Amino acid sequence: MASWDAKELREAVLKLYDGEARNIASEAAGSLSDRLWFVEFHYFECKDLLERQLPQVSSEEEVFCRLFNVHDEHGEEFEIIRRQSQAHLYACIQSLHCVADTLGSLLNATLSLGLKGAFYSHNVLEKLVAEGMVQIYQPFSALIHHPDFVYLNALVNRSKHTSVVAIPYAVDYVADGRHGMQFSAFRQKGTPHDKRWALEFVASETDRQSRLVVIIGNALNAELKRRLKYRSIS
Repeated sequence: MASWDAKELREAVLKLYDGEARNIASEAAGSLSDRLWFVEFHYFECKDLLERQLPQVSSEEEVFCRLFNVHDEHGEEFEIIRRQSQAHLYACIQSLHCVADTLGSLLNATLSLGLKGAFYSHNVLEKLVAEGMVQIYQPFSALIHHPDFVYLNALVNRSKHTSVVAIPYAVDYVADGRHGMQFSAFRQKGTPHDKRWALEFVASETDRQSRLVVIIGNALNAELKRRLKYRSIS
């Protein structure tokens, strides 16, 4: 996977800006790195709980007994681990949801887009489009307009403003007996969203966002390099 040269970004910001703009850019870059680390940490903590600490099951019938605490000596332990896993998943999606807005704050500061006060990723996109920064706004648009980000946004906002979307330990008896943590189906602002396997969704969306963040970051570095070159000529 390609990488984003954070040192190059930092050096360009130091040369182009001072004062508040420099501080905001530095804080946003640090927060972006933290958020991606938080996502990875909570994902693997959840995965470890489910794969290594959850009492092992050997049949679909045993899974059913664990789920409904039917004649199962590990039922209480199973429920504790399920709730701990749910806590990690919610921490994970909250940080994953923040990535776009935090990246937007970094773009606003480093590209002097002029947004003040509270703003969101779609406001940043509008500015990027208006400025004609194709190499940045195209991947940024892909970041926030993808169906999986739309789902993530609905999931987080539903849980934040209305009620927590349940994440039960589910079994797919219709297909192949697959079992694991699953985001329940829910509605947000009148739009229905189907249930999804939690770890699979988080892994996929984290990978998608991480790749786009690198693309956007490299495009940002290139734009700042261009501005530095123009400043030296003028």
